[in-house]
Amino acid sequence: MKRFGATLVFGLVAAMTCLSGQAAYAGFAYDFETQPPATFTITNALYSGASSPTFSSSVSGGVLRFNDTTLPTDGGAIIGAALETSQVFTDVRASATLNPAGTSDNVLAVSVRNSPATLSGYAVTFDFTEGTLSVGKVMANRPVQVVASTDFSQGRQSPLTDLARSYFLQVDAVGNHLDARVFDSPGGAQLLTVNYTDTGVGGPAFKSGVSGLTTM
Repeated sequence: MKRFGATLVFGLVAAMTCLSGQAAYAGFAYDFETQPPATFTITNALYSGASSPTFSSSVSGGVLRFNDTTLPTDGGAIIGAALETSQVFTDVRASATLNPAGTSDNVLAVSVRNSPATLSGYAVTFDFTEGTLSVGKVMANRPVQVVASTDFSQGRQSPLTDLARSYFLQVDAVGNHLDARVFDSPGGAQLLTVNYTDTGVGGPAFKSGVSGLTTM
């Protein structure tokens, strides 16, 4: 059975400019103590793009889990995704506590300004096999640019080595700039950071979209 990892809490805060020029904030968070509303859509995909009949998701004890009883090598899902579709965001902060069970070997991501129709947007990923953080620009379901915490431009940060535990991932998308950070806990010590500016590689910067979670 493939366990796709989990998230303990997923939250979004959108900053919107009012006519007065001041900023107003609208936000929401899911603690996964109860089933999220229907606007929080959950999907999965095989290598072919079709859905896996053995994929499932569950919510209990403050944890959202994706599972597939069929391994990807045997035709099971290779990706699970959950998107909050009730609101399209421009400038946004998205955060999640990843892998609370401490047993994942997945790549877990928070996506912002995502367009399900075109499979495009920004994916901020933490790799529980490598201990690295990255920001990727995805167009038509293919990455066109990826910046990693181990890159020279990001200070060649050392990968995290304790991967059997939870980490808190926070993403700020403002204009064409994204800041991604990994903390040991919400409000705790910052461990990794990636700063990414979309200069138009592969196409114009994404101005708005929905946000959510992805795991592979």
